[in-house]
Amino acid sequence: MKNRKLLMRVKAYTNNLFFSGCKWSMLITAYALIAIIIAMSSESRFSEGVYAKEVGNPTEAYLFGEQDDVLCMGNAIQNDSEEIETADKQENAQDTAVRALSTKAFEENYARMEAFKQESGQLKNVNIIDSVANDPVEKRRIKQKQAKEKQAKSKKEVEAFLNKKEGKNAIKLASGEKDILLRIVEAEATGEDITGKMLVANVVLNRVKSTHFPDSVEGVVFQRSGSVYQFSPIKDRRYYQVSISDETKEAVDRVLGGEDKSEGALYFMSRSRAVASSVTWFDRALTKVFQHGTHEFYK
Repeated sequence: MKNRKLLMRVKAYTNNLFFSGCKWSMLITAYALIAIIIAMSSESRFSEGVYAKEVGNPTEAYLFGEQDDVLCMGNAIQNDSEEIETADKQENAQDTAVRALSTKAFEENYARMEAFKQESGQLKNVNIIDSVANDPVEKRRIKQKQAKEKQAKSKKEVEAFLNKKEGKNAIKLASGEKDILLRIVEAEATGEDITGKMLVANVVLNRVKSTHFPDSVEGVVFQRSGSVYQFSPIKDRRYYQVSISDETKEAVDRVLGGEDKSEGALYFMSRSRAVASSVTWFDRALTKVFQHGTHEFYK
């Protein structure tokens, strides 16, 4: 009986030890697993040093613990790009400012140079004028030059007077040409004063001298283009019906003697008697020189 009780106690004690050992074994095993998990998670965290942020910009990352002051690679790259872009903008702005300053400096220097040149030229001219005014030799030379110019002018005036007096500017025409001139002047300038008659004769002779018209009085007076005549008395035949007046003869003789008041006119018309198309052509194509009597004279 005693042995049985003893065995029962031993068995109970053994069971207690077993269950107690299992309990501690399980606890130890659990702690070991926890330690292993912690170690593995610690190695993963601290071997890389960062946890990537799962929400937001994937390049942004943050350090753990006391390493918050160290930038991760994503932030470093982004910051470097921003710094490079900022530096480029600053450099471009500096280049633009330098170019602007250079251009402004060039323009200012150029303006100063031009002003200096102009001022120097004015001073030089003033100095030359002063030196000429104060130089007796130069004064004498200028007076001599002015005297020669005055003498030459007087000589030309005298020569012109003598030529007019001696008839050196006179125009010589054959008798047949003079008769043609008399008839066209009488027909064109009927009712005009002697100056009006002289001007018509001047126009005819101006055309003879011009390279744009025939080189004879007959050729000028009878010139035509198809049915268009240069002088209307030829077309309406008044040229052949007129009687030459003494005033017309005097006017032609004075013109042939060298008198010319036409100012180089090559055309004339009587606006009140001319056809509308001719008036329009005169006004558009020619330059009016003056008017005398009923005739307007053109070049």
